[in-house]
Amino acid sequence: MRTAVPLDDGVISAARMLQTVLLAAAMFALGTGVKASVLRKLGGRPLALGALSTAWLFVLAVGAVAITT
Repeated sequence: MRTAVPLDDGVISAARMLQTVLLAAAMFALGTGVKASVLRKLGGRPLALGALSTAWLFVLAVGAVAITT
C-alpha cells in the first residue's frame, strides 16, 4: 500500500499497532485451541520438532541479518 499511495506517519503508526493487536489475537486464538491432554498423548517428538524448527529459523534469521549488514 505504501508503494502505491503516500501515507502519513500517523496512519503507518496506527497500522503497526493494529498489526500487533491482530497478531496477538491470532496467537491467543491458536493457544485456546490447544489441549494439554492431547499434547501429553502425542509425547515429546512434536515438542522436539517445534524446538528444532524454531532453532533453525533463528539460525536462518541471524545468518540473513549477518549477510545483509
